[in-house]
Amino acid sequence: MAFDPVTLLTMSVVVLVALGATMLRLARGEGTCKLLCWSGAAFLCLGAGFIMLLAAPTDIHAPVRVLGNAALMLPYGLLWGAARRFDRRTAPFEVVSAGALAWLLAASLFDPSQGLRIALTSAIVAAYSVATMVEHRRGRDGLQSQRYASWIFAAHGGFFALRAVLGPTFGFGAWGADVAQVWGALLGLETVAVSVTVAVTAIGMSRERIAKDHRRDALEDPLTGIGNRRALDRSGLPLLDACRRAGRPACLLLMDLDGFKLVNDRHGHPAGDRLLVAFARLAHDYLPPNSLVCRIGGEEFAALVPAADLDRALAVADEIRALFAHIVLDHGTGPLRTTVSIGVARDRGGQGAASQGDLVELIGRADLCLYAAKQHGRDRVVADGVPAASGRSAA
Repeated sequence: MAFDPVTLLTMSVVVLVALGATMLRLARGEGTCKLLCWSGAAFLCLGAGFIMLLAAPTDIHAPVRVLGNAALMLPYGLLWGAARRFDRRTAPFEVVSAGALAWLLAASLFDPSQGLRIALTSAIVAAYSVATMVEHRRGRDGLQSQRYASWIFAAHGGFFALRAVLGPTFGFGAWGADVAQVWGALLGLETVAVSVTVAVTAIGMSRERIAKDHRRDALEDPLTGIGNRRALDRSGLPLLDACRRAGRPACLLLMDLDGFKLVNDRHGHPAGDRLLVAFARLAHDYLPPNSLVCRIGGEEFAALVPAADLDRALAVADEIRALFAHIVLDHGTGPLRTTVSIGVARDRGGQGAASQGDLVELIGRADLCLYAAKQHGRDRVVADGVPAASGRSAA
């Protein structure tokens, strides 16, 4: 079988239709992002465009050929939209369809030559490919597979940019005819190669996103959006170890909302949830940068504060305590408010790397301080060996 341009385009159609159908089927099974759905639709549309070109007469003015070229522009808009939808951004239809509409407008109003038609369609494809590359490069999740996708679209855009430059020379003399023949064959090969790599990368992106979402769900408290107990165990130890290696102090704050059960009993669990969210936001906003704050129980929170000595940790804890005491939330059953008790413990350091036992011991000492704060009347901060002060107590 001779691999002439027609044969290669026919092979491209088979590959595109197979890839498109496979991705649409996978999209139904994934039930996550719209990447596979949009990409599958793009491949099917691209295959339909090639079918129209293969079936069209050689006359460049034939309506089927004009529409076939328009059908080749739309998939690149869809792939651009797929990249945006993957990152949960909008993909306006007018932008997705702009390339196809621009081609139809140019073909009907200006009647360009064959060479200019090739240059125009190639320029549109190159523009969409570069735009898609940019979307993948600015991906929010920093996925490795998304970086691969950006490289693929960069190479694809470069291929069509070169074709746009050489397009006007196609058909001029024997040299132009030979170049057109070679580029026709390259187009088929490049389409197959890029289609397969884009499809594989899109599937990889979808799977990588699912895996990352699962990891995030396992480490994130769904109500407050901060870390959970597993996140404290997993991220707290490296943070504590980094402080020890740098010779810096670290303190742990254990915080528990006072009388929270009464709030739930009197106002209902949705009211209690609002207080939990309000406190989580307050703690996240007022803790120093690089602090790790987690919800580790029903109304109990923990925060590991790096590069903070006990005086600094006490000051931050007391500020959070005082600010939360003044928060009043409107609710149908009456105003919502409560206070918080906080226990503070400083890492004692030691030789070598921090161990899980060190983190457990630090949490245990902070828990004893928290218990003392509850016993001394609540709405206070208690720390190891700190003299009593206003709003504070010593363990």
